[in-house]
Amino acid sequence: MKTCLLLFVPVVFSITVAAQDVVPEVATFNFLEPEGFIKYKTARHGSKIVVRIQNVNRNLYKINESFTQSDFNTELPNIFSAVNLPGYLNLLLPDAFENVMELSLLPSLVNRKIEIDRNLKIIYASSEFINSTTQYNNILSNLYQSCGIAYDAIEHEAIETTEKFLPAVYPKTRVEQAKGLKAELETAIQKAVGARTAIQERIPEYMNDIDRQMEKNGDVIWEWDKFPLDKKHPDYSEGLIRYRMAKKENEAYKTQKDSASAVLKGAFALVVALEKFMDDNKIQALVNNYNLINESNFTYATDTLRVSGDEVKLKISINATKALPCEDHNKLVIEETYRTQGGWKVDFSAGLLFNGGNADFLGNEFQYRTINDSTAFIQRKDGGSRLLLSVGAFMHIYRRSGTNFNVAISPGLSTTTAFDGLNFHLGGSAIFGRRERLVLSVGATAREVKVLDHHYRLDESYLITELPSAPPTVKVFPKFGWFVSMTYNWSKLKS
Repeated sequence: MKTCLLLFVPVVFSITVAAQDVVPEVATFNFLEPEGFIKYKTARHGSKIVVRIQNVNRNLYKINESFTQSDFNTELPNIFSAVNLPGYLNLLLPDAFENVMELSLLPSLVNRKIEIDRNLKIIYASSEFINSTTQYNNILSNLYQSCGIAYDAIEHEAIETTEKFLPAVYPKTRVEQAKGLKAELETAIQKAVGARTAIQERIPEYMNDIDRQMEKNGDVIWEWDKFPLDKKHPDYSEGLIRYRMAKKENEAYKTQKDSASAVLKGAFALVVALEKFMDDNKIQALVNNYNLINESNFTYATDTLRVSGDEVKLKISINATKALPCEDHNKLVIEETYRTQGGWKVDFSAGLLFNGGNADFLGNEFQYRTINDSTAFIQRKDGGSRLLLSVGAFMHIYRRSGTNFNVAISPGLSTTTAFDGLNFHLGGSAIFGRRERLVLSVGATAREVKVLDHHYRLDESYLITELPSAPPTVKVFPKFGWFVSMTYNWSKLKS
């Protein structure tokens, strides 16, 4: 059998597909509105496709994806979050005393008491602010666990809630609010620590002032107890009043010292808890919980697929990982199939061919016809009008249209039903169908045929004694004719 190398230049055929039918490089689906999914029909060859699903809380759903590509008719014929919310526990600090120390405003103690009270209020305010993060964090947690709600609404609620939690100086942007949370919490704790230091510096002087006052009153009490005046003494009434006042003041001072010790102990415990809050990195934990409400945690994007096959199949299954309050959004399956548009493709088909041409192409048979006993001439046998039937296979080269109709350049081979030689074909084809395809082709055929030896002429007389026993012929290649064919792809699906 001869080996033949066919060289040819493909001709570009194209069929326009409506732009809205072509899947974009980023195809977006809304998980909450599956009825609004756009049904694309084709995908451009060589493009990179990503499917993006909006408004799906990845913390609540398990998402599986598969992309598969298939090439049809490519075998030679025999002739494809949880994000768990970080722990944010034990935020509550010890309860603060509702009121600061109620000390008598004695002239010698007023200034120091005012300063201590001011710093106690700073500690209580910081403690109250830090404790309020528990409720704020619960709101963030609930938002992060939301289902059946669009991400835009969830983010809006997070921003509005944070705006109320923070001072009004911070803009309503995610970045600035995250910075504000960290800054305000750190500042509150630092203020409380500073207030404790200020109290620790002033409380000894305050206590010493009380002790000095109690000591003075003690002298008055001791003197009256030891040397009381007679009731008839002119200074009796005044002395009794001083005695009673001294006793009352000392009782009040003792109560104040005990109360101050208890209040300061509680306030300092709050500061210790605030310091632990910071040391345990709970400020960052709260900021992280705020930042968890971001679009990427409510959006799923598939891996990128480069379109190369005849057909792309997409399947995405979304299933809730636990019981959800939004019963309409527990499960969703997306299945899409896209036909490929563009890109050069090679298909194969096999079937019947009808070949035609002039007498030389169809094949010649010669015979002698005697003129007399000594001479004869060579003539062509009358084969009648006929077509040459053959069976063969084609290779179809074309650019994908994305539809059920394609036009191709088609080289091929065939043999006669008697299997007595090869025919070579080159033509154009109309391909109908999707996976299994009917192909109608027309073009040129080249084949090897027998012709009369060039030393002899038809209808020229020769001596019978000089003629060989049969008319002399030689094989010639190529002789050109035409063909029409109807073929089919019998090959198996290759995926």
